[in-house]
Amino acid sequence: MPLEKFVTPKGKCEFIYLQKPNIDPEGVYRDRYKINFIIDKSNKEHMELAAHITKLFKATKGEYNPLKPHLDKEKKPTGYGVVTFASNYEYPDGTKRGPIPTVDSKGNKIERPDNFVGHGSVVRVNWSATSFSQNKGGLSLILNGVQIIELVEYENTVEFSEEEGYVAEKEEPLFSGNPDPRKKSALEEETSLPKNLW
Repeated sequence: MPLEKFVTPKGKCEFIYLQKPNIDPEGVYRDRYKINFIIDKSNKEHMELAAHITKLFKATKGEYNPLKPHLDKEKKPTGYGVVTFASNYEYPDGTKRGPIPTVDSKGNKIERPDNFVGHGSVVRVNWSATSFSQNKGGLSLILNGVQIIELVEYENTVEFSEEEGYVAEKEEPLFSGNPDPRKKSALEEETSLPKNLW
């Protein structure tokens, strides 16, 4: 029986692998196509999505919850939530899966050879949910497709050690505002949606 499909509201994303999978060179984790969808607790549709995922997770009676607190580069909570949608690159029979279907805001199919969707792009994600029992079990969210509403092109950057010299002006953080994770939003105060989802 086919899994039921759902679609997220519009939202920002990060760590996007749609055309080519995220490859683990050590072979510890499965190679996967994936996208991290940012949950803004001031957005009612986002909170409804979080509540839906939480309900599905609790029904599994497992331990792995794909909805987690969003962390910055220093591993500190930003006040947002984040949920990972992913699909394995390799099927059980060893065959490889092709790119994740990707369309523009009008529904036109996009075919590009390399990953091009960058951090901060605004997207909608088509997804399904399934439970698993391995490693104490939990909920897995399957990535079916992505619609790009606002594109931030991916740029492949390199890192260098810090030196004395020219310093560029700092850009605004990707998720500005950094709401206090301990403080409830106005939406949380006024709505009957479940509290403390992450």
